[in-house]
Amino acid sequence: MSYRSNKGRNNVTYLHKNKKNNLRASKNKKVNKKRKINKAKLSILVLGILFFSFGTVKATQSVAEVVKNVSYKMGKNNDERVVEAEKQFDLSEEQKQSNKKYTVFIDPGRGGDDKGLQSKATQNYEKDITLKIGKKLASKLSNQSDINVIVSRSGDVNISTSERVQQAKQQKADFLVSLQLNSEYGGNTANGVEIYYKKDELYRVDELARYVQDSIVSYVDLKDRGIGIGDFGVLREATMPAIVIKCGFITNPEEEKKLTDEKFLNEFTEGIAQGILSYIDANK
Repeated sequence: MSYRSNKGRNNVTYLHKNKKNNLRASKNKKVNKKRKINKAKLSILVLGILFFSFGTVKATQSVAEVVKNVSYKMGKNNDERVVEAEKQFDLSEEQKQSNKKYTVFIDPGRGGDDKGLQSKATQNYEKDITLKIGKKLASKLSNQSDINVIVSRSGDVNISTSERVQQAKQQKADFLVSLQLNSEYGGNTANGVEIYYKKDELYRVDELARYVQDSIVSYVDLKDRGIGIGDFGVLREATMPAIVIKCGFITNPEEEKKLTDEKFLNEFTEGIAQGILSYIDANK
């Protein structure tokens, strides 16, 4: 910025100094007046700004609350969706069920000096037929990855009812399947297969009996004699779901022939196995 000297202009006289002063005063008054006006406007402006700011803050808070609520609801909904999705895709329980092994205790009736029922025509004994059926059934069930099979006897030995049930308990069997034959007192025409169970509201063993019975008669040509509540020692003592399968009448020549036929027994035991498996699958 350049500086200029006033030497050349100091002799200039200003005419009407007082006029100049008055003009300056007048200007000052105008300025003061103007300033007063500006202060009033400024006050109004400040109040307006305050009201505007207050309204903006409130509006912002309201918007923030709305956004917060929406975000919370969205978050809550998302959380619920996540939880629901986790429930839908949580396969831990299903995995446990799919990995569970079921123990089936197969009990071929009779054995040893307890020969059981006898055919008058062929001298076949119940103990031998039930053992053959038991082994075939065990072979079929053991092919399943989720089935553990226990057989009460593998040879010609006599085991008491209490010992059989105790074995099943020790093995923590899920099911006990007792295999027995039927007979007709004084006759040889009765025929068919029937299953007995102990009434138990906890396990609904009647369903197991029904599954097995229906499956058997769908595999082989045997009369369906139905299912019913039985008072057998093995049923009374068992603490797990237990059924007694009366596999056929040894007193009936035609049925005895079937019970000693390999092909028939293969189909017959397949029917038992499929009935047990169907029951398990339906109750997983």
